[in-house]
Amino acid sequence: MSYQQLMRRLFRLVPISFLVLTVGIATSGQAKNRFHTATLSITALELQDHLSVLADDVYEGRLAGSRGGRAAANYLAVTLSEYGLVPAGDDDTYFQTFQRGYRNILALLPGSDPELAHEVVVLGAHYDHVGYGSSKTSYGPTGQIHNGADDNASGVSALLEVMEALQLAQISPRRSILLAFWDGEELGMVGSKHWLAHPTVARERVRLLLNADMIGWLRKGRLIINGSRTGYGFRRFLSGELDESLRLDFNWNLEANSDHWPFFQRQVPVVTFHTGLHDHYHRPTDDVARINQEGLEQVSRYIYKMVVKAANSPQLPEFRKTARRESSRVQRRSEAPAPPLRPRIGIHWQPVAPRSDLQPLVVVVTRVAPRSPASHAGFSPGDQIKTLDGAEITNLQSFHRTLGKAEQPLIFGVTPVAGPADSELREVVVVPVGPPVRLGISWREDEAEPGSVFLTRVVDGSPAAVAGMAVYDRIYEVDGQPFSNRKQFGEMVRLRLDDNLPQIEFLVETSGWVHPLTVRLDSDQP
Repeated sequence: MSYQQLMRRLFRLVPISFLVLTVGIATSGQAKNRFHTATLSITALELQDHLSVLADDVYEGRLAGSRGGRAAANYLAVTLSEYGLVPAGDDDTYFQTFQRGYRNILALLPGSDPELAHEVVVLGAHYDHVGYGSSKTSYGPTGQIHNGADDNASGVSALLEVMEALQLAQISPRRSILLAFWDGEELGMVGSKHWLAHPTVARERVRLLLNADMIGWLRKGRLIINGSRTGYGFRRFLSGELDESLRLDFNWNLEANSDHWPFFQRQVPVVTFHTGLHDHYHRPTDDVARINQEGLEQVSRYIYKMVVKAANSPQLPEFRKTARRESSRVQRRSEAPAPPLRPRIGIHWQPVAPRSDLQPLVVVVTRVAPRSPASHAGFSPGDQIKTLDGAEITNLQSFHRTLGKAEQPLIFGVTPVAGPADSELREVVVVPVGPPVRLGISWREDEAEPGSVFLTRVVDGSPAAVAGMAVYDRIYEVDGQPFSNRKQFGEMVRLRLDDNLPQIEFLVETSGWVHPLTVRLDSDQP
């Protein structure tokens, strides 16, 4: 028996209340601490414990209805029983049997809120795979065991750890949570389709489906989110609960390729968590050794946080039927960046580091935009800018913002391209064109995400750019205040600019990471 298996068995034998006390969580009033401790209980070692069982050759690829598939189902049922979960299958068992001996495995964590307990959040993952493979299910070679470590022992292992964490945290969810391990997904999602046709919990109670399918190959921290368009405000709902290195890739494609699809067809908001296809997909080489264990831990902890959030939120996203007409092509068109503004000055530049702290900064012109004010004024690539309006350059951010905000002609002190260091300065006078750049962003509204805007342009060198804003960022609040639409957002920003406030604080979402971002508007500050 491995160390992690021993610890898991010990954990199951020792009362949860005792374990909670041993980590210093002594009272029921410390729910946040329990939640945090439970999150940390989801570890790569324990996930590998489940993976090593489910993706072992003894299960022969877990083909639906096969000897290995039945053995995998029994393992899941025994594990759920050890967790003390309520059976939600047929005849007070964990099993829902259908067709050729296929079996869904179902368990329930009942809700505790008198008003919300009747609502159900479904947390699902398919546990079947393709057995020894066939010409229809394998990319070859066939005739060998396809263990399906990523597809989908990874998702199943994550859900088992999530449910164990819920028990450790002693969370009594406001909504009920149905844990569903689907059979026959590889045969056309027959398990989830069967449950919807013969639900063991009233189908109209289901408010949301969270589905984990192939989450064991996290690369560069990128977790693909399929289905965020199926509910209004779903993207914001899914954002914010990330480890530092995890980022969400919101994909507008929604295809009939996993167990989310039958629920979507029944007008249930859905999301599938996925880390992408790879060369070992539906091949005998999809084994445990290739799983990104640390990445699986990150994704599993994120799913745990989302389950708790979904079970306890006052409101859940409402179904959005127009998601049917969206795709990656529609996404590219809808989120396309706005074209760059006409250059107000027309120079690209980079700083030259001073040789000592006593020397002023020098800026070297790297490119001059054709037919720009800088071109008409006589700037050339290689020119060295040493003064601006008669003053030495002491701060690059201030220099950048001065160029953007200028309304009067700017006087640059410039030395020639290849001149000596002590060359006499020549004055280059540039008359800016267009209105001054006070903030430096353009935005659009997304009807699927009310109360937010996303950025389509961030002007180079503007206060927004200096602060770190980028195209595709989403904004949810201005100085701690929400807004209802793009017009109200614009009015809030313009009011602050007209009042000459020194800074504006935005609540920004970048690839699922929600963070405050302060944009300084006073050009004399670094």
